Amino acid sequence: MNPILRICNTAVAPAIAALLLGAAGSAQATFVTIDPAQSSVTYTFGGMVLCDPDGNCPEPPASQTFALSGSFEVERTTAFITDSFYPPSGHYRDAIRFQSVSVDGGGATQMGFSFPTYLAIEEGGVFSGSEDPCTPAMGPCLAGQFGWFSAEFDGHTLMLSGIDFADSGFFSDRFAFTVFAYATAPASVPEPGTLACLAAGMLGLGAVRKARARTAS
Repeated sequence: MNPILRICNTAVAPAIAALLLGAAGSAQATFVTIDPAQSSVTYTFGGMVLCDPDGNCPEPPASQTFALSGSFEVERTTAFITDSFYPPSGHYRDAIRFQSVSVDGGGATQMGFSFPTYLAIEEGGVFSGSEDPCTPAMGPCLAGQFGWFSAEFDGHTLMLSGIDFADSGFFSDRFAFTVFAYATAPASVPEPGTLACLAAGMLGLGAVRKARARTAS
């Protein structure tokens, strides 16, 4: 993406998204784990191949596919979609967003792949999201190449597919991804207080055993 579009995406897009999508409603999250046997991301070169003065052109980099693994939270919420600023009108729609993302894309991550974390709006049982903030309400409004995804989620199984573009000047490398993820319980980490109680209990048992040993002798 060229520098001008990068500035627009960084400075303008969040403001437009706030206006068009409004405030999200109450949310609930489901922890899901990616099935690496069914999930992958494929890199496709999107740059220019430069030939020498004699017309010899190098072969472009070959496409590569990497397995995806990890976990994240699927946050189900509602979003207010602005249909018109004058006269003011809009409506609420179901939406999802991915939070607490811990995804390993292998070599794709080092090549520029980013897992989507933008809002996706539900329509006809399918959630659709785009990096272009205007898309859910009024269609595309910013120029450039924007990542997108579509997903189905029934509360247990998430099926997700989409495209992400790397930041590589005027020509962007492309990452096509497919994800299957399933609801699981997050790994629990004992609280410090719980660990302290366990330690105290072990020490107490040790003291009791020593006292019984002395009495028996």
